[in-house]
Amino acid sequence: MAAIFVNDVVVGEGDGFVDIVVELTESSLQNVSVNYSTSNSTAVVSNGADATAVSGSLSFLAGETLKTVRVLLTDDGTAERFEHFRFNLSAPVNATLADASAMVSIVDNDTSAVLPGLFVRDVVVDEKAGTASFVVLLGGPEGQASTNVITVDYVTANDGAVAGSDYTAASGTLTFAPGETVKTVVVDITDDVTAEGIERFALNLDNAGNATIVDGQGIAVIAANDAAAVAVPRLSVADMVVGESDGYLDVVVSLSAPGTQVVTVNYTTYNSTAVISNSADATAVSGSLSFAVGETTKTVRMAITDDSTAERFEHFVFTLSGASNATLADASAMVSIVDDDTSAVLPGLFVRDVVVDEKAGTASFVVLLGAGGAGKHQCDHRRLRDGQRRCGGGQRLHGSERHADICTGRDGQDGGGRYHGRCDGGGYRALCAEPGQCRQCDDRRRAGDRGDRGQRCGGGGGAALVGS
Repeated sequence: MAAIFVNDVVVGEGDGFVDIVVELTESSLQNVSVNYSTSNSTAVVSNGADATAVSGSLSFLAGETLKTVRVLLTDDGTAERFEHFRFNLSAPVNATLADASAMVSIVDNDTSAVLPGLFVRDVVVDEKAGTASFVVLLGGPEGQASTNVITVDYVTANDGAVAGSDYTAASGTLTFAPGETVKTVVVDITDDVTAEGIERFALNLDNAGNATIVDGQGIAVIAANDAAAVAVPRLSVADMVVGESDGYLDVVVSLSAPGTQVVTVNYTTYNSTAVISNSADATAVSGSLSFAVGETTKTVRMAITDDSTAERFEHFVFTLSGASNATLADASAMVSIVDDDTSAVLPGLFVRDVVVDEKAGTASFVVLLGAGGAGKHQCDHRRLRDGQRRCGGGQRLHGSERHADICTGRDGQDGGGRYHGRCDGGGYRALCAEPGQCRQCDDRRRAGDRGDRGQRCGGGGGAALVGS
């Protein structure tokens, strides 16, 4: 039986309209129908504020596989953040729902710049997807318009995947008319039968006219699907780290191998230190995914809220449940958000370690701007006691207890004669041991600590050294 799906899309506020593409995974010998409707999210469609709500029914005659639904966009004069609404499918007849909801994102055009920045986004696709779509943004997710015509050249490049056998090489020039903020480059990919691992290719931007290139390379990841099919594959979702200003992320849900039957699984998100139930830090999602025979990869798009409040390292949880024709190997992912509301003239760059199994296929290094400390220090986070004073920053509240920001970016002494330094990652501030000594941070009660309890330092509770 054919399955119906709809893909996420990113459009510019000045585009006038967007055509939502609804497709069947295969042609059917029977007529197929499905209902559709739009719903508010951070963008409002119910009153036409950001787009005009639509609803109705689509009918696919026998042999047809594609339909479009046009949604009108509202080009107002109000500067807005990255927003989105949902396009939803329901009540299929003679078909199933493979992906029943799409996130339609709108990039604003009410902020202008003399030389707006160009950004190209990465994309993850299954080899059976047929195409990989690179979204090119003017001004990033929040958008920057121009009164000038803007042009930029693009070209694909091998990065493991080979043009001609894994994808079709593409090149050309994108033109942004005044007020436009989004363009999409669609590249054909090849669903071959050669047993391959994960492959990549790039889309490179060059030779911009009336704009600057900020992020000029997008990477397409083609997930492997050529392994022998198994009756009960394993489902997993991986942890992710994103920046608050990224606008959106695609959570990747994978099968260990293609299934011999259609695989389905439910997904949902939960608050943790990041709040998503009211879209404070991200917008909650829930639904179900359906993997056709031969598919191994699906993505779930989520919007990230770029507010102006300085925040600590936060995360929410993405979980899988109710798998059919598969088992759950890793049913929960921590999605971490790195804040962007504290600035520095020369911010620090940090790259995190990674541990992977050889069968994982890839190792992902996370590079952070401004996370972690200056130098390596052994830190021991403690409640501020009498006789200690802060060495920099202001007092902070941690639950019902009073703590102080007693670290600086360099080694030095606090009012009690002890050495201090910035803690290594994690957002904690700490009082540090004498220089040259190493003390492990943990949750054990320490002798001579006047009954105060140590807390974990940094991102993982490990030890560090004071000194340069």
